[in-house]
Amino acid sequence: MVLMMLAVPLLATESMDNALFKGTNPLGDAMGKPVFANRVFQHGYHCWDPSLIKKGDTYHLFYSRWNMVEGKVNDVTHWMTTSEIVHATSKNILGPYTNVENPALTAEVNHDWSLHNPKITPEYNPDGSIKRYILYFINVRKGAIAGTSWLYSDDLAPGSWYGHHEELVKEAKFNNPALLFYPDGSAYGLSKGKDPAYPGTQRHLLAYRAKDFSAYPGEPEKRWGAPLPNGRGTINQLPGDVDHEDACLWEMNGQYHTIMTDMSGRATGGKKKAVMHWFTDVKSGTDYRLYSDVPLGYVGDSVTFEEGNTERYYRMERPYVYVNSETGEVEAFLLACIPREGSQSVPTEGAGIIIWPVDDWSPEAE
Repeated sequence: MVLMMLAVPLLATESMDNALFKGTNPLGDAMGKPVFANRVFQHGYHCWDPSLIKKGDTYHLFYSRWNMVEGKVNDVTHWMTTSEIVHATSKNILGPYTNVENPALTAEVNHDWSLHNPKITPEYNPDGSIKRYILYFINVRKGAIAGTSWLYSDDLAPGSWYGHHEELVKEAKFNNPALLFYPDGSAYGLSKGKDPAYPGTQRHLLAYRAKDFSAYPGEPEKRWGAPLPNGRGTINQLPGDVDHEDACLWEMNGQYHTIMTDMSGRATGGKKKAVMHWFTDVKSGTDYRLYSDVPLGYVGDSVTFEEGNTERYYRMERPYVYVNSETGEVEAFLLACIPREGSQSVPTEGAGIIIWPVDDWSPEAE
């Protein structure tokens, strides 16, 4: 099934014509219905930016939350001033999740900052075992994104965070990054940025590689180098001037996969934001191609839950895929959703995180 109800006709585009799957979405077909009672939300807050990892028998969910403007559920502007990171846990991937800490507070990160878009990922030893965990996030000061910071934890235990640094990546290099780290010390990442070949948007998909992530401490510009060029001689890794928001990233079957929001409808021709799945081969890490010409859904449509109720949402962004590290299969899909004004089942409910079960799905290699 596809996440949301589709109502907008699709127009042919270069991206759609070149999709690996036509007329069907294998990931969407593998999704079940989410449980309404297990959505992650808190009264008086917007909850956003999910990132999920498992250690032992416990699932660890990291997300951001910020103050909701009373009576204005669609006003999300306070993320730039009051956003903070929350760490929640559950024994069931689908929840419910219980908040256990604010990692930045335990690590004494500057309390005057607004912290946003956290992502959790392992860092590896040369033998492939997990060395520790990296929690990275953007920090906002005085209403502007100042850069990306990170914290370490050896075991994800509450209060175990240390090593706060700000020089992981900087705004000039990465915005809302999605990163993968490797046992040989290298790293690969996607970010939102500007391709000078196209005017206007600042939301092109840029790709980077770092041969040695530990090199050049304090000098991320040297560590990452220039954005990787695509086969067309530019640096946007999506076709033409297609732009995006909210990339999540995983590797499977010799391919990089990313799900993101098509912010301008340029990929679909539908002139409406859509949640799209792209992929490329690991060797190049460039020139992403649509996995399916059927969107996982349109931003602003409705969701039908396991309990039978259907809820309408104003915005649906920040997709995240949970991949079982042992089987390599996708087991859950997460999305941040803002209820439409006046349609909330709970009047004080702001944005929340919805978790779709996925029936152990793995993308086919091309």
